[in-house]
Formats: sequence, C-alpha cells, structure tokens
Amino acid sequence: MEKHIAMTTNRLITMLVLLCLALGANAKKKKQDYPRSEIKVSYNYYNKFLRGSDGIVEKNTPFILLANHNESKFYCPSTEYKDSLLSTPSGRAKEKKMFDAAVAAYVQNRDESLWTGWYITLSYT
Repeated sequence: MEKHIAMTTNRLITMLVLLCLALGANAKKKKQDYPRSEIKVSYNYYNKFLRGSDGIVEKNTPFILLANHNESKFYCPSTEYKDSLLSTPSGRAKEKKMFDAAVAAYVQNRDESLWTGWYITLSYT
C-alpha cells in the first residue's frame, strides 16, 4: 500500500511540475509601460507673446509624436514633466519649491530666467 501511495505522490508531483513549466512557457510577457516606437516625428512650435517689460518674447515649444502599429503618443516634453510633477504629493512639493525660487529671483532682481517654461502671465504696474 505504501508503494502505491508513493507512486501516486510521485506522479502527482511530476504532473504539477510539468504543468507549472508549461504555464510558465506559455505565459505572456508583461506589457511594457512604454512601448517601443517605430517612428518618431518632432517639430518646434514657434510663437511670440508679450511679457511685461521684456516686450515681445519669442518661444520655441518642442512637440514629439511616437507611434507604432498599436498605439501612438503625442506630447510636449516640458509640459509632460510638469504634469508628472503635479501627479504626486512629493512632486507638487518640488513644483512649489521651484515656483517659489522663480518668484524670489524675480522679486530680488527682476530675473525672469527662471520663468522659462512656466505658463504664467504676470501683469506689471
């Protein structure tokens, strides 16, 4: 009787190992968070706007299109970074620190260089 139980146990273990191997071999790979693109197209959007004492300021804004046969992504790298900052509490804290530094630099010596990329309209009196 013990021999029969041992053989049955061995068969069961063998079948389970083979089943696990088969499932592992047939399992789909995890989908990548960022799919590979087959084509990349980029361009710069050129615009002029009025900014306080600087007068007319010219700005180039890059845009990128990544695409493959399943999906595509069209975005502006600088706004994507800002949006990702605002998506978490630690990112919002970092964004606030950057904003405060830009305001402090402007208040101290009218330095507008840190405003680059911020979509803020300041009114001057």
